[in-house]
Amino acid sequence: MENNKKTLILSIVGILVLVIAVVGVSFAMYSFTGTGTKTNVIQTGTVSMNFDPDNNFAVSNQYPMSDAKGIASEANKAEFGVTASWGTATMAVKYDLGITNITPGTTLTAEYIKVALLDSEENVIIGTENEGELTGGVKLSTLAATAGPNGLISTYGLTGGTITTSGATDSYTILAYVSDDYNLPTSDTSEESTSTSETFSFKVGISAAQA
Repeated sequence: MENNKKTLILSIVGILVLVIAVVGVSFAMYSFTGTGTKTNVIQTGTVSMNFDPDNNFAVSNQYPMSDAKGIASEANKAEFGVTASWGTATMAVKYDLGITNITPGTTLTAEYIKVALLDSEENVIIGTENEGELTGGVKLSTLAATAGPNGLISTYGLTGGTITTSGATDSYTILAYVSDDYNLPTSDTSEESTSTSETFSFKVGISAAQA
């Protein structure tokens, strides 16, 4: 019965973190950071997001990027997965992924951050494409009113799914980079023109419930 369905108590928002900083005269620096996995209980089951610790997500001294450079750089990418486990019961778990905890800089805002999302087969979920090939990210600001497909996230939705086999994992790759239409602010002094340091950060969060 519907009353027997229990929403997951989730505390895994922020498993995957992207930090973008623009420093120096006109170059960008950013890094991904995995913050670990927490377990969320639904009856005898768990749902978790996992971060691939083998990837290095720190790049320094990079200019704001064209789409071609942004999607070509392996340092702009992070792989992660969503896993659901519940023993031998017949059950299904639905989930939505979305961007949360956005912390913009003074001028480095969501309209200058591009993101893309691919599934395990490299199909484009978020981004621009040509004949199935990723050609660029989309401005993060354009996702502000996008809900998750399962209705569990109302803003900045990325994708969602339903896991019907205990222990199965849905895998994804997220990309993010500073758009090449971003210009660093500068301040002029009597001797030289210098730029300010800018940062932008967000987290990939998950909401889930028994289907």
